[in-house]
Amino acid sequence: MTGSFPSAVGPSAGREIQRGEANMLLGIDVGGTYTDAVLAEGNEIIGSAKAPTTRGCLLTGILAALDGVLAQAKAKTVERITLSTTLVTNIIAEQKTQRVGVLVMPGPGMDITPLLPPDTRILSGSIDHRGREVTGVKRSEVKAAVVDFSREGISYFAVIGKFSVRNPAQELLAAKWLREECPAVRYIALGHQLAGNLNFPRRIHTAYLNAAVWADYQIFIDAAEEALRQRRLAAPVYILKADGGTLPLAISRKTPVEAIFTGPAASILGVQALSEVGEPAASLDVGGTTTDIALWRNGLPLAAPRGVRIGRNLTQVRSFLTRSLGIGGDSWVRELNGELLIGPERKGLPAALGGPYPTITDALCVL
Repeated sequence: MTGSFPSAVGPSAGREIQRGEANMLLGIDVGGTYTDAVLAEGNEIIGSAKAPTTRGCLLTGILAALDGVLAQAKAKTVERITLSTTLVTNIIAEQKTQRVGVLVMPGPGMDITPLLPPDTRILSGSIDHRGREVTGVKRSEVKAAVVDFSREGISYFAVIGKFSVRNPAQELLAAKWLREECPAVRYIALGHQLAGNLNFPRRIHTAYLNAAVWADYQIFIDAAEEALRQRRLAAPVYILKADGGTLPLAISRKTPVEAIFTGPAASILGVQALSEVGEPAASLDVGGTTTDIALWRNGLPLAAPRGVRIGRNLTQVRSFLTRSLGIGGDSWVRELNGELLIGPERKGLPAALGGPYPTITDALCVL
């Protein structure tokens, strides 16, 4: 079903656009500082708008960008909507993710303790490489872990077994006990549902990050869906994935880790569309909170075939080979013990725009 929007943009706008009129693609990118919206018809950009991202209420900024771009479109039908955002990337860069209680079942083999995320507890259950249970998981261990997690106020969890992709029974059982023992559970990420390969450490960190950003990603999705509903846009909606593909927005609710690098992916696709990258090169997209770096060879962006590194976490998320640094135009600049510190934290707009603290943008204004 294609979506339509009124010719007069606003909460109480007029007529609905009918089928048979020219169709367009709508793209919305919610960044840490600005929200951008673009309308494309064929290979032509026919409208664009920019509005400040309102972090306390993302809906306000998205609506402002939508209204700005739809006012330029006249009477045409939106055929497809694609979203991207750097908000989740920024949360990781600023180290503001949710705390996650991690339960792992490594079984016999290498010592993975140095590779584990914080707040991890090891359970005794194990499955072998053929999917056969070797050691049963114990409810008493799950209960003891819940006591520790509850004391710390943790309500987001990840459960990962070494060979759960061959047999997820122990992950499912541990998650069931976790819900029964901890009424405060808000979300549980299961390793076998997020990554299908056997690299156990990468699967641990994939599930961990999925839980760590889950709550913030739901806020973004809720705001985007509400904005589209208010403007009566009913076209299929997709989120751009880290590897440049797309995922239906509703499905992405379960796997926000797939959208962690959606903002950098959009930057890479933009460079590819607007530039002729022939020789080996690096591209930098400097935003408000992060700088996204990608590598190019033979005119194509390099990929991370085993999974992308997100912060210090090696994951199984398919992605372009990219790195996001917590340095952007809004990064907080301060002196501490005689040293100049830049980022990764963002305190608001630059002082030149009424913000409370000096930023890189302010330094550039002075220079």
